[in-house]
Amino acid sequence: MNILLVDDSRELIEVVEEVLVRMGHRIVRAYNGQEAYKHIEENEDLDLVISDNQMPIMTGPELIMSLVEMKVPYPPIILWSGNVHTIPSDISSYVFEILPKGTDFDNILNCVARIGLSKYSKIFIAGNLSTTKF
Repeated sequence: MNILLVDDSRELIEVVEEVLVRMGHRIVRAYNGQEAYKHIEENEDLDLVISDNQMPIMTGPELIMSLVEMKVPYPPIILWSGNVHTIPSDISSYVFEILPKGTDFDNILNCVARIGLSKYSKIFIAGNLSTTKF
């Protein structure tokens, strides 16, 4: 999958990117919500966004609400935060998952896998294997 990683911590992006690249994913980086918005708006072939909650210039929730308000098509979003209690409650309906920073990589990889499986599912129909987009 093509994944946009959004975080103001370059070190964190590098660590997460290394793991996801080993799993076969392609990574695009953004260091704040404004950069992420531009990547999404330019209609890059993105399958998933993993975004920090608190960042300078534009936060994760501000990014999400900008996409919703502008009616810009956007991929599923995983929002992560050092303090999940600071995420506005109305944001949860616009994201695939909210994860605490420092979460086990298995939780992130599980979310990535679920998004990948929900995007394309191979279904056996009447003797034929077909790929159906959900």
